[in-house]
Amino acid sequence: MFPQALNECYEVIAFVKTHCDEFGINPERIVAGGHSAGGNLSAAVAIMDGAEIKLRLKGVLMTYPPMDIYTDAFLKDQPKGCIPPKMARISDACYLQPKEARKNPLVSPVFASIDQCAW
Repeated sequence: MFPQALNECYEVIAFVKTHCDEFGINPERIVAGGHSAGGNLSAAVAIMDGAEIKLRLKGVLMTYPPMDIYTDAFLKDQPKGCIPPKMARISDACYLQPKEARKNPLVSPVFASIDQCAW
């Protein structure tokens, strides 16, 4: 449920960034990534970072991210193999109510402006 999962993702990346030596990683090469809902969260983390400029992500890797959970699933293209629109509609409603709140770019990144993104 929004915003708990998003805040937790941001905090995990911030933790890794501040403990790079322990993880043996380059702090200048951190990328957020995820599949499906994880892709949505990765995009939202990048938008959050655009406002805070704390993580300085190198990029975002997303596969099949739901970028718009405001628009009704029945109004979207339905390619073969996609989640049935009725199921998508239920999933969207479970993530955030009321529907109008789903226009928040941290929920539906498609509504973000380019200057809101960190990269």
